Amino acid sequence: MNETLLIVLLVICICMIFFLISFMFIRKINKKNKQEIKKITSSNEKVYLSQGIEYAVKETGIKEGKYLILESGLKSKHINFRITGFIKEFKIGQSINLREGEKITALSSGVYIVRRSKQ
Repeated sequence: MNETLLIVLLVICICMIFFLISFMFIRKINKKNKQEIKKITSSNEKVYLSQGIEYAVKETGIKEGKYLILESGLKSKHINFRITGFIKEFKIGQSINLREGEKITALSSGVYIVRRSKQ
């Protein structure tokens, strides 16, 4: 009886240690990602695209270049865009290239995009 109790307590302790280490690892990764996003947004132009509104690159003040899709109003990790007539699904955190004259519409929800500096 005592031996089984000790084994159960040992297994519980090992599981708790495993979950604690996993939690700390995930928290560290999330913190690093937030710092990278802050670095990108503080040094570059952040633009909000409202859902269903068509924006023309250059004509509406959006400069041509490479943009990072940051976040949307939905909790989904994907968002649909119509770019010059073609609908495509993008992931949050993915890059998108916009050229002069292209028209972009956020279809799923409003979304923030950030222009990346030229590297």
